Amino acid sequence: MVERSFAQPANARRTIRDYEGAECHEGAERGGSRFGGGLCRWFGRRHEFPHITDGSPDGLCIDADGNLWIAIWGVGEVRRHSPTGTHFATVAVAAPKTSSVAFIGPDLDTLLITAASEQLSEPQSARFPDSGRLFTCSVEATGLSVAPWCGP
Repeated sequence: MVERSFAQPANARRTIRDYEGAECHEGAERGGSRFGGGLCRWFGRRHEFPHITDGSPDGLCIDADGNLWIAIWGVGEVRRHSPTGTHFATVAVAAPKTSSVAFIGPDLDTLLITAASEQLSEPQSARFPDSGRLFTCSVEATGLSVAPWCGP
């Protein structure tokens, strides 16, 4: 998926019924306080949601209550935000480059977190030996099933 204003593919996309059918695009551009490169596209209108001041929002997923779970690249966290943007939970992992997050398992109640090992200096690689690995965490949330990819 490519967000029309930018020439980079999004890392995550989901139609969210709690957001009145809006599609939330993540990964269009990086930087500053912008979620997913700054944009949730709500039928052509852009909204900064939520306001992130550290790290770069990367992959995301949504739970059954409409909360966004956002991997924050550079700080080793996945943050849970309510549909109104309120941050109310954080899952920290032992790797700073958290890149994506998904609900897995038969009941979709386990969080799978990916972390990259790229862009780490030798001292950082030594400090964070679990970089590049997968992490799982039991959470008090249930994910939504993801539609299978059917091709272009």
